[in-house]
Amino acid sequence: MIKKIIFKVLSSAIIIIVFSINISHAQNTLDINKINSRAFVVLDRNSNTVLVGKNENQKRKMASTTKIMTATIIIENCNLNETIQVSKNAANVGGSRLGLKLGDSITINDLLYGLMLKSGNDCAIALAEHLGKNLEGFSNYMNQKASELRIKKHSFWNSTWIRQW
Repeated sequence: MIKKIIFKVLSSAIIIIVFSINISHAQNTLDINKINSRAFVVLDRNSNTVLVGKNENQKRKMASTTKIMTATIIIENCNLNETIQVSKNAANVGGSRLGLKLGDSITINDLLYGLMLKSGNDCAIALAEHLGKNLEGFSNYMNQKASELRIKKHSFWNSTWIRQW
């Protein structure tokens, strides 16, 4: 039950983050110049047809999308109430962090909050190591999920998008 709620919240967050759309009520047409985004794409899920897009084929950094993918995989495959120990890799990762320290005990649920609300690279590493046993193992989960979602122009190498390993 909680996994479904978190998944719905994450899905809603994706829509809100990616699409800050100001559509004029006077018009029933979508003016892509009024969309506050450097790039976006809206697909018909059934046919995989691009309905509208802006710079949709331009290569972009995937950090936030990578964290959303990490959260999705963890929600689908883990017990959110399970407590795990923070590793040296997770405690020492750079970039945005929740502030985890080596040996901290924390639930998967709390790590997900740190991942999505603080964009915590430390949370991403801790979660990836837990499920995948190591970062390479977790990247296999990510690429398998990407294949299921028909993502063809990107591959994942870790749960943060930081190229340190």
